[in-house]
Amino acid sequence: EASETAATARRHSNTWNAEYAEYTALVNRARAKNLQRRYVATESIIGHLLDYIGATDKTPDSYTNAMNNDAEPSASDLKNALDTVGSSNVDMLIVNPQEMG
Repeated sequence: EASETAATARRHSNTWNAEYAEYTALVNRARAKNLQRRYVATESIIGHLLDYIGATDKTPDSYTNAMNNDAEPSASDLKNALDTVGSSNVDMLIVNPQEMG
């Protein structure tokens, strides 16, 4: 049974490593393209990855401050974010579906 467990662990590890290699290659291809994308994010979790590929965060500071402090953005913060998303200044809206109710 121990050898079966070890074999299962190796199989899962190999699968994970292969998928991670694909993901890393995809991220590096996006970075190499230097597309200069601009985004607004409703959660900050993706920021480091998007910064790495060269994207620019256009999320209003007041909205970012609210989300980083686990607070709801004010009506004014939300309006500023929506206005920014509606402008031609943004290519992507990044939403964390786990946070949607």
